[in-house]
Amino acid sequence: MHIALVHRDLHAATRGGIATIYRALAPRLHQAGHQVTLLTQDSPEVLHLPGIDTVVLARTEDMSAHRAAVAAALDLVQPDVVESSTWEAETLHYLHTPPHGWPRS
Repeated sequence: MHIALVHRDLHAATRGGIATIYRALAPRLHQAGHQVTLLTQDSPEVLHLPGIDTVVLARTEDMSAHRAAVAAALDLVQPDVVESSTWEAETLHYLHTPPHGWPRS
């Protein structure tokens, strides 16, 4: 299964919160045999983990633009499952668009 974890602040240096949870969850999902993709915004310390793809989006404080970028990236990545905290509603645009290639063969 291909799982995307979406959060705008997935940094190598963590301060706690959902980023810490995703940082711990991603390797465990990968070890369980899943393909994992992280989607995050650019930062000086973007999180890169062995065996896990990281999609880095342009940094912006315009949340509407960020949500659109997340939706476009998810359409390209085509995960089976999208996990995102509700903190900034980062997947809102993605969820409001028609089904994303379903059903898949």
